[in-house]
Amino acid sequence: MKNILPLDGIKVLDLSRFFPGQYAAMLLADAGAEVIKIEAPGFRKALFKLLHEKNPTEKTESKWNAVYTLDRSKKSLALNLRADEAKDIFYRLAGEADVIIEGNRPGVMKKLKLDYGTIKKNNPRIVYCSITGYGQDGPYCKLPARDLSCLSMSGLLGVINEGGLPPIVPGAKLADASAAMYSMIGILMALAAREKTGKGQFVDVSMTDGALSWLSPPIMNYYYDEKVPDKGTIYLSGKRPAYNVYKTKDGKYISIALRETPFWKMLCEKLERPDLLPYQNPEPDKSDEIISAFEDVFLTKTRDEWFEELKNVGAGKVYQLDELESDPQIMHREMIVEVDYPGVGKVKQTGNPIKLSDTPLKVKSLCPTLGQHTRDILIKSGYSSKEIDWFYKKGVVA
Repeated sequence: MKNILPLDGIKVLDLSRFFPGQYAAMLLADAGAEVIKIEAPGFRKALFKLLHEKNPTEKTESKWNAVYTLDRSKKSLALNLRADEAKDIFYRLAGEADVIIEGNRPGVMKKLKLDYGTIKKNNPRIVYCSITGYGQDGPYCKLPARDLSCLSMSGLLGVINEGGLPPIVPGAKLADASAAMYSMIGILMALAAREKTGKGQFVDVSMTDGALSWLSPPIMNYYYDEKVPDKGTIYLSGKRPAYNVYKTKDGKYISIALRETPFWKMLCEKLERPDLLPYQNPEPDKSDEIISAFEDVFLTKTRDEWFEELKNVGAGKVYQLDELESDPQIMHREMIVEVDYPGVGKVKQTGNPIKLSDTPLKVKSLCPTLGQHTRDILIKSGYSSKEIDWFYKKGVVA
């Protein structure tokens, strides 16, 4: 029996060019949706140059395509949407689609006449997801936005290393990731609602909204006591000895994350520091002293030695990227997968974090080359070979 994927039969047009929309569309594609990535012919090379500060060669471009997780399991249609003929192609595809994802500033798609209002006239069942920095309305809606600016405006950056110290710029795209997650959730909700109403709808996702929503615990505390947190008062801020990161003998780091008193007692026993038992939640003026005592203890053994001793207490190795594929839990969960890419060989990618028991997700294919499926998609949509040849000649498609 053929393996059934949860979104078999769903057709998605992915107009996004950056992480939030691309990742949401990739998750839908791994779940079985037919995702057509609609990309401007010259954008891919421009993005490579932006990321790597050099023009791609055939070899480097192939390797980048091989590891480019964000567009796996998709098809590529290279379409110059500045041309009227290209818009007509898009309208035809949109009439057959279930979902459209785009990530432009508010007003851009309306100017191109590719907005939700235009598309739903011919396809009232369309679920149209727009991802922006600040949302479709409000005083900031048309401001330029990137992950860091949205983290700043959401308040999330303010609680990372709080307490009078400069905020730390995260190495991960947290606002982008929140928007990707909420986009997928919003799309699935809209598809579920369509089963009841017969109509699609507009899904408005803001990176700032998503990042702010992850602040629920500190915001709850703020509105409870109506005080902006001072140094050391946010429990998860790295200002408590039992919720912190420590350097070890080999120059690596280990995290300790516990809140329950029995685990604190176990930790003090294993560190052979029973004198620290009264200081699980020390007063701010005592906290630095206790943390300093912990720092001295953790410098006596390597990270991996400490992990073996403390893994049942609440310890975690602080991994570098090159260590992930050697961790048995990560590999057991298939969060680093090895796949073959023609002309490149075996490459590694992140796996899919969604695990379903009966309809497991899978990587259907790796990142397509630019326009790899253009002709096939157009033929399937009813265009003749003669028409398609003309499109190529005129630069409507690539």
